[in-house]
Amino acid sequence: MIIIEDIDNETVKINDTSIEGFLSDERCSKCSHSLIMYRKYDAYFCAYCNEWAEGICSDTDCFYCKNRPKNPCETA
Repeated sequence: MIIIEDIDNETVKINDTSIEGFLSDERCSKCSHSLIMYRKYDAYFCAYCNEWAEGICSDTDCFYCKNRPKNPCETA
């Protein structure tokens, strides 16, 4: 897996797909790779584990959470 952060454009390229976001200083609790902030969903995820680092919020109308896929790389 190739992950490249473009700080100037605030994007992260994961293999051949770019998303709006940035690499975090936080690490995945499972694999220790850097977490990625996915701005579209306002949530951190691990691209290597293909898992969100946090659950969705309790607001069923939340702009960010209501359309968030089960796994982050389904959209990346």
